[in-house]
Amino acid sequence: ALVDARQVQVAGATFAIQTRRDAGLTRVVFSVRSSQPTEIALEFDPDQLTVEDVHWSAPAEVTDLTLTTSTPANPSWDDQGSLVGPETLYDLVSGTRTGLGGFDFTGTSCLQSNSSATTYTDSRPDPSPGEAFWYLARARNSCGVGTFGGALRDGSIPPCP
Repeated sequence: ALVDARQVQVAGATFAIQTRRDAGLTRVVFSVRSSQPTEIALEFDPDQLTVEDVHWSAPAEVTDLTLTTSTPANPSWDDQGSLVGPETLYDLVSGTRTGLGGFDFTGTSCLQSNSSATTYTDSRPDPSPGEAFWYLARARNSCGVGTFGGALRDGSIPPCP
């Protein structure tokens, strides 16, 4: 029996998702129809899926990066798992800013690499007087790598190992 059905049209193709329940088994059917007479369909049993099977989309820019304490500065940010897939991991980078000058991303340190955590305890000593630490986080999963906030940052910050 059909439980739910949704369709979206994009660039001449129709994407459909149907949820069916038959004899106690729930099935989700994804199909794509284009202006061509071919149809591609994928059917699976969601009860048989593992977390590793679920990949939704490439990550977006990390939001709500805040410091939960001042000393030590413990950054935290919003989890994207419910938006882009539960296997999303995060990189956290940091650097030092002196005075009112601009940011120099070439001296960036990777504090956390490929971690599922959305918090970090920064155990570094406080910066020198007149200096401050800055932090940037980005998400990654098997669909892609998010951004540190723009092309300049993404191109200047060395990749985390």
